[in-house]
Amino acid sequence: MQWLAEFSAFQASLMLAALAAGYGWGIVHFRSLRIVADLLVAGNMRAIALQIARLAVLLGLFLVMSQAGALVLISGAIGLILARARVLSRDVTMP
Repeated sequence: MQWLAEFSAFQASLMLAALAAGYGWGIVHFRSLRIVADLLVAGNMRAIALQIARLAVLLGLFLVMSQAGALVLISGAIGLILARARVLSRDVTMP
């Protein structure tokens, strides 16, 4: 229970910021996946650069969050997962 004593309003604000950042970047990240797929299907090799850029930004975001601690990193990951669910729920098409 020592971690609870060390929990502060600053830590909570970092977690909230990480949740928002993860969600915001997640929306961009998963929406741009369709663009990457379309470019790959069309044979455009710019898709590879776009994919690397998407992953690099995601890695950088999570590296910054990891410097603030595990709870902040987990909050960012939760934001990313929520964004993924939102983007996928909007892109579902019935055959």
